[in-house]
Amino acid sequence: MRAPLILLVSGSPDGSLPFQRLLASRLPAPPILATQDLDECLRSPSPGPFDLCVVAALGEAALGAQACRLLRERQGSLGPPIVLLVEEAADLETLGIGPPEGVEVLPVHEEGGPLLGSALRSLLRARFAEEALRRGEQAAGLGSWTLNVRKDQMEWSQGMYRIFGRVSDDPVTSFSQFLELSVHPDDRAEAALRAEAADDSEELEPFVCRIVLPDGSLRRVWIQGGERVREQDGSLRFVTGIAQDITEQREAEEQLLRQNALLAAIFDSAPYAMITVDPSGRVLSTNQMGALFSELPAGQNIGVMCGDFIRCRHAPFGPGCGQNPECPDCPIRGALNRSLESGRPVQGVEATLHLVRGGQPVPLEVVISASPIPAGPDPRVLLTFADVTERRRAERALAASEERYRRIVETAHEGIITLDAGG
Repeated sequence: MRAPLILLVSGSPDGSLPFQRLLASRLPAPPILATQDLDECLRSPSPGPFDLCVVAALGEAALGAQACRLLRERQGSLGPPIVLLVEEAADLETLGIGPPEGVEVLPVHEEGGPLLGSALRSLLRARFAEEALRRGEQAAGLGSWTLNVRKDQMEWSQGMYRIFGRVSDDPVTSFSQFLELSVHPDDRAEAALRAEAADDSEELEPFVCRIVLPDGSLRRVWIQGGERVREQDGSLRFVTGIAQDITEQREAEEQLLRQNALLAAIFDSAPYAMITVDPSGRVLSTNQMGALFSELPAGQNIGVMCGDFIRCRHAPFGPGCGQNPECPDCPIRGALNRSLESGRPVQGVEATLHLVRGGQPVPLEVVISASPIPAGPDPRVLLTFADVTERRRAERALAASEERYRRIVETAHEGIITLDAGG
């Protein structure tokens, strides 16, 4: 634990020395003390920040109480613990003064010494626990809250004020105020229903709602209820929980969903047969053209080897696709392996595949591409098959026709000329 920073307010600078020794003897770690005399504190309380404020105004209990009130106003409701040291516990009662709100009143007479030390240590432990919570919330982007169900009272941590864009000097003190000031109008009914269900639900389910910051901007906040405290009659008294701003996370998720939807649309509407396979060549997915290219019944074309998917004439025999003697020369497996080894796409592999169509072997001319898909520990490859059989047949027919024409021209005994439309 770091050395605590303590403000000591006393009747005079010289009068603070006994209390400095008293505090040093009562605390496990030597404190760092800042001193202020009582008159100065009454004029202008020190702003801090401190871990603990101690007002030692023995014999001047009324002025001490006033100084405590001023310190609390200056430090705010979420400021450090404030302790008023008095001669006797009944000093304020004798003067007809009630203990200041949010101030611990402790006696310092001889018998109360151990009590004083224990109380100060407890207050400092609570202060450091609050500080650790604040730092943890800030690091994780979290806030914590407590709801008094019976009184409709809320208490927020500093993390909550940060998430909701508010300041602790203007606290949100009730659930109804929270709904009105922070929750988007369209989400208020859902948030209210969640709060009402906290009494009966076996588990408090998290939910996400939109909030409106003071500047009018919208954020999305994840809220999770935690511990529930009940009265002796079983009725719900307190609910605690946490909240986290997940706006950026949700926006990233939605952007990813849009990108995935776009990729799925491109994949499914592509005019070529496309399949994804694992490194062994097992089919993981196919688009519509791939399903037509396969001719396997729907539901039977996933999980099979690529050779079985395209109905390769070698696949049904011997050990199967990837294990037969012809497989090392397979253009598909060659493109697949080269893309995995290089980590780059392999494109434009022209090949003739001998497939089974209608129970008969049919040569099919294709252009194959293989593109690796990074997928963490489970790499995948996108295989594309462009059936160019008809185009190649037309190209060969055109080439043959041009060759015949050339021969006719070269062997003709009479002159032959060609004319355009204009003669």
